[in-house]
Amino acid sequence: MFDTLTTVLGYAFLFFMALGFLLQILGGEEIDRDVPYAIDAQLAYRVLCAKLLQLNGRLDADTYEVHQKFTPDEPETSELRGSLRDAAATTPLGWQRSARDLAYRFKRFPDTLLDRFEHLIIQMNASPDGVTVSGQAALVELARLWGIGPNKTLEIFVEWRVQPLQPVLAWQDTARSKR
Repeated sequence: MFDTLTTVLGYAFLFFMALGFLLQILGGEEIDRDVPYAIDAQLAYRVLCAKLLQLNGRLDADTYEVHQKFTPDEPETSELRGSLRDAAATTPLGWQRSARDLAYRFKRFPDTLLDRFEHLIIQMNASPDGVTVSGQAALVELARLWGIGPNKTLEIFVEWRVQPLQPVLAWQDTARSKR
């Protein structure tokens, strides 16, 4: 069953991407690639969240509760939520691919991108171990990919009472030394 969900989620993502491409080629109604709440953006964000939460460490009921609040269009039943999250966590695409897709999607909506980054920090901080070193390293890489600077990243960490660890502090020092 787990493999089936993984396959279904992967095919659903590919189907919606292919459908948009085909509609454009065939002269059908054009899909606006810049609308941030389209289904493919929701799927990409869900995959990104699941992968980064998994990378960050252990998850518990509080983590899932916070994740539900910040994941768009999350199903109502906890069994289905867990299945979708598990399937997203095992899709063959790495989290960087989802992050690049979202960066492309939100290039005209930088505030939305910044909100999504902040939501990821909040979700990761809700895990039993908080935002771990590996989680912060992934967030630094994500911030670079999304064009969020080290000062803004540190500001968000401070705002949500997340102790910056080596990856964030090293990035901050590197940025300072380049000035």
